[in-house]
Amino acid sequence: MIANGDFEDPSGAIPRVGAGGALLVRESTPDLPAYGGTRYLEFTMAQTTAVTNRAISLIYPNIAGVNGRTYRVSTTVRSQRGKLAPQCYVTFAFGINVVTSSYFDSGSVWEEVSTNFRWNFASGAATPILSFTCPGNNAYSFGVDNVQILEVLEPPAFPETLSAPFRYVNTIWDGDSKIFMC
Repeated sequence: MIANGDFEDPSGAIPRVGAGGALLVRESTPDLPAYGGTRYLEFTMAQTTAVTNRAISLIYPNIAGVNGRTYRVSTTVRSQRGKLAPQCYVTFAFGINVVTSSYFDSGSVWEEVSTNFRWNFASGAATPILSFTCPGNNAYSFGVDNVQILEVLEPPAFPETLSAPFRYVNTIWDGDSKIFMC
């Protein structure tokens, strides 16, 4: 659903808003490999004297989904300089509707940050925003890769019928533990 979410197409435009730092597509190296493929997006934020938070956002306009279905929005993050301290966080939003915010430690390994949500937009299309926020009084550098939105298949409403002897399971409580009998 997200075009060039792995940043492999060097000619692909990087969606961006926010003046909190700089973005650059980097080639994978043995010391700093991409999560998958050969490229990742590097975020850098210079140290400031203010302690207020600043953010860099990725915006993907007019992504189509199906109302009522469940989707997973995710990205992977990796620090270029070891563990981020104080921590930064990513906010997943759709327009002005915040789905969730999640802190990431992102040491020297790629860390997935994700959430599931139910698509509920009247037009059927939405604008996902991934906003990476860090405190202002520190310098930060971290990689972002594999930005994606995928549909999550829901289990069937009724379980499939199992063949005997596994069809019926009775649970008996004897006060201390459960005893399962078929």
